[in-house]
Amino acid sequence: MLPTRIVLTKSFAWRFYKEHSGILLFFFVTVISYCFFIKTAGIYRKEESVFYHLMLIMTFLTSPAIMGAVFVLWIFYTIKSWQFIGQELKKDQFKFLSYSITSSSKAAQFFAWCYVQ
Repeated sequence: MLPTRIVLTKSFAWRFYKEHSGILLFFFVTVISYCFFIKTAGIYRKEESVFYHLMLIMTFLTSPAIMGAVFVLWIFYTIKSWQFIGQELKKDQFKFLSYSITSSSKAAQFFAWCYVQ
């Protein structure tokens, strides 16, 4: 891993997840419970369970409304992380980043920030 990625990950990513773990856990549990623990109408055998779960997940993925909701959640997550990093960059303890990160090439900066995201 490149040194820039290590610095950005240790400076921002771990603290972001630590502070926002509640909402991320809520979204994860909601999606998992929707996909795997929903019951179908009627009685089915244990070996049919995989088929019904696969059918449910495929419906989840091909439904425009559900995919729109997932897209909105991803945008919400992205904006929330940008706001967090923007607030953190204003602190005195991260002033060094404006000089050390910008000394890298634009491509290296882009990939480092994408890694952190």
